[in-house]
Amino acid sequence: MSVVYSVYTLEQGPTLFLLRLVLPASDETLACYAASCSDLRLQRAGRYRQHDDRTRCLAAGWLVRQATKQLLGRNGSNELHDPLGRPWLPEAPDYSLSITHAGNWVACALYPDGPLGIDLETPPEITPGMAELFMSGQELFEYRAQPDPCQRQNYFLRCWCLKECWLKAIGTGMLQNPCDASITIGATTMSVQHDKRELWHINQQFLDDSSLLALCWRR
Repeated sequence: MSVVYSVYTLEQGPTLFLLRLVLPASDETLACYAASCSDLRLQRAGRYRQHDDRTRCLAAGWLVRQATKQLLGRNGSNELHDPLGRPWLPEAPDYSLSITHAGNWVACALYPDGPLGIDLETPPEITPGMAELFMSGQELFEYRAQPDPCQRQNYFLRCWCLKECWLKAIGTGMLQNPCDASITIGATTMSVQHDKRELWHINQQFLDDSSLLALCWRR
């Protein structure tokens, strides 16, 4: 079975691997994905009740295997988690690995020079109180100052994605209250104010179904 994915090498940054799924996946496709997965990922996939959720999880394991083969010239990957819950590859301990999936998309990225986070989100229906769950006071001000609903939706999605990226990169996930950090988003960088101010490189791209894929990394 042939599965097609895309590869993007960001300038002085991570290498991104992106796979578009056809859902629901056939049994043949699921078997192909599962054959490339680590035991840890197979166990995780088995906990999903919904067929599409299980497909995305297995496809992520398959994509990590392809990334390892193409970028590092290795024949396999044994994806594990570090003490902070971040995925890592014993075969390439100097590389940061980050994985995400949503809707019809699966993505992973590898980077040898520092921490890395990746996130993928489909446009949400913004209900009252959602922004307050993850935005700092400054971010809420920026969000509410957007001149029209379309730009507010865009800011909401970018802020959400980039905060998820940052939380993955530092290894805390949602154990860290996202409201406690404040980000200022530029074209190719974002400033994060938490315990101290840090500058992160970022890349954001809207996919053809309006999902947003975002990465952040530090050298």
